[in-house]
Amino acid sequence: MVKKALVSEKIDRIVFCLNRIKRFQNMSFEEFKKDQDAQDIVVHNLFLAIQNLIDIGNHIIADDVFETPGYYGEIPQILSKEKVISESLALIFKKMISFRNIIVHEYSKIDLAKVYDILINGIDDINRIIDEIIKYANL
Repeated sequence: MVKKALVSEKIDRIVFCLNRIKRFQNMSFEEFKKDQDAQDIVVHNLFLAIQNLIDIGNHIIADDVFETPGYYGEIPQILSKEKVISESLALIFKKMISFRNIIVHEYSKIDLAKVYDILINGIDDINRIIDEIIKYANL
């Protein structure tokens, strides 16, 4: 059974991270490209938000004794297969994990246009994943 307190705590962390970056949504891309502090804050908090989604996914998979993922990229597929999140959100979640891996392993190669696109358009996707997890976990 899913530990609701743990999932709630991680969701709270995700919401905190998203709130930290929302203040940069009013920047133009040109402004964002010139502001390294904004870039660092956005990238770091996106990383933390995605990592907490991964942690929640791993927790649900372990507690509900679903198939064990071999690597992070399998987590969304398993959650979709087990009806925790929709298939369309699983595809988005998988892309988020790929982006997280770029942050971790190739920080100097981060595409600022992609970061800005996530800042402007991707936060709703994270919230939609959270909403489906909340529904699944009966929070």
